[in-house]
Amino acid sequence: MTSALAAALESVCASQIDDVAMRGSYPGDRDSYMRVIRGKTASLFAAACESGALLSGAAPDVVQALGRFGDLLGTAFQMADDMVDFSPSSGKPVGLDIRQRVLSLPLIYAAEDRVVGPEVRRLLAGALGDAEVGRVAELVTSSGALPRVRQEAQHLVDAAVRELEAVELDGLRPTLVGLARAAVDRIS
Repeated sequence: MTSALAAALESVCASQIDDVAMRGSYPGDRDSYMRVIRGKTASLFAAACESGALLSGAAPDVVQALGRFGDLLGTAFQMADDMVDFSPSSGKPVGLDIRQRVLSLPLIYAAEDRVVGPEVRRLLAGALGDAEVGRVAELVTSSGALPRVRQEAQHLVDAAVRELEAVELDGLRPTLVGLARAAVDRIS
């Protein structure tokens, strides 16, 4: 268990360095984004799931399945969390991630969009005051970026749930499935 947590911590640190380094090429690309979130969020979820299984004395196949579940769930959770930046009902100021130049899949997809992409890239390349942040948020929302991210996150949650089907979880499967579904369903 200690080695799983140490590996996750090492991954988080390395990915944080990558995240900061990539802010110069903001908004980045999908491959870079996936590398960062897998190293940060997904590795923590995987380590937590594996550790819980190890502490309970679960069989190796269960530990491995829960590790894969955590990795997929952590990735989906981060994608869903990126969508929160564009939801006025989240309680978080809209555009905070934009202002802080945080790697975000909705921004990446909007920047690649044939219609809104050129304006998104132009705005992100300059200073990001309130007007620019608001306009970028409008453009992301009007593009197909948010539904695309939601669909990808949902597919990851479905894959995570499938990881639980082949192992015995002593009645915990419904709870874990509910948590996994809530990771994406929390965004309206």
